[in-house]
Amino acid sequence: MAQHLTDKKIQDKKIPAGQTRVQIRDDEEPGLAVLIRINKKGQRFETFLFDRIHNGVRTYLQLGPFIKGSYGIAEARAAAKAKNRAIDENETTGTLRDNGASTLDEAWSTYRARLTARVGDDKLRPRTLEGYDTSARHFLTSLGWLKVSRLTVNHCEDLHDALTDEAGDRPANAALDLLSRVYRDWAARNRCQVPDPTSVVRRHTIQERKFKLIDDEVGRLFAAVEADPLRDLWLLLIYTAVRRNNALQAHRDQFDLEAKTWTIPKEEAKAGREIVIQLVDEVVEIVRARGEGYLFPGVGKTGHMVNVKKPWDRVRQAAGLPHYMVHTLRKLHASIGGGAGLTDGQSSDLLGHGSLESKTAYRFVPEQEVREGQEKIAERIRSFRKIGA
Repeated sequence: MAQHLTDKKIQDKKIPAGQTRVQIRDDEEPGLAVLIRINKKGQRFETFLFDRIHNGVRTYLQLGPFIKGSYGIAEARAAAKAKNRAIDENETTGTLRDNGASTLDEAWSTYRARLTARVGDDKLRPRTLEGYDTSARHFLTSLGWLKVSRLTVNHCEDLHDALTDEAGDRPANAALDLLSRVYRDWAARNRCQVPDPTSVVRRHTIQERKFKLIDDEVGRLFAAVEADPLRDLWLLLIYTAVRRNNALQAHRDQFDLEAKTWTIPKEEAKAGREIVIQLVDEVVEIVRARGEGYLFPGVGKTGHMVNVKKPWDRVRQAAGLPHYMVHTLRKLHASIGGGAGLTDGQSSDLLGHGSLESKTAYRFVPEQEVREGQEKIAERIRSFRKIGA
């Protein structure tokens, strides 16, 4: 039964025992309703919806979360009124039509086909695509049959809650984020200017994974590195924090030893832009000693090494650190930088993070500042190498 909605009525509304949600429809504006729900953690959410069927066509929109003093019944009613006017005037932009609409299975297949085409061209790694496949299975298992036009906030909230219990916070967030991409891709292809129903679902706050710098472990690591036949490769990774593939593809022509710089071409950089790395003396010595051509030549068609799984297993076994990965050397560099007093932003500049750079595209970082940061890190690395000696 419809009621005349007020902000106070929404706040005072109780959810009956044994239920997790209740919906109240407005008696003034057709299609307007508020959904009140409690998740499994006991958190309460109120969301304004617009849900109306007119001439056999359903229009379902999420209008916005109820925020006292910012977005209340007056704002929601105004938005619903505008949508009703558009429907009555046969303006169908934003209307979800069910006839012939794709299912989520079909929408995902279309989206994945474009992802597959990007593997290699845009540096989309096969491993990343595998992660997307896993996330897709999480939502397709329960919602694959559903027409995309019928996807609602309720579906998304239930999915997130269920995945949280079954797989954990990170997989639940990842599945919902991918579902959002698939939905927005479908909407763009069908020219539907509709809100993303996943957008109001509150994601879990994920604690950032940080490498824990333990002197004893790092000392053992450096002892194993110094004794390994691929010592130069491991030290290059530690001193510069480049990604493994960039180190393996390193060619003498990329280095200017007089200027003490290493230029990684944009074709080989994950972020798709050229990266210039300031070098410390230890790296200059390594490059000079490796001679011409590829620093780490291989016997395959690429001309350089491409797989270091067995050599790295040898190092971490010698160090007694089975949980260390090659990528850990990159994290080690950042952690040493933090211990040397570098900020997260400065460490990101040294690591060549494309995502953070895109947020600070107009922040000019002087070459001298970067070089000083590398020298601070190098000084700490020297001390760790003495511990491992």
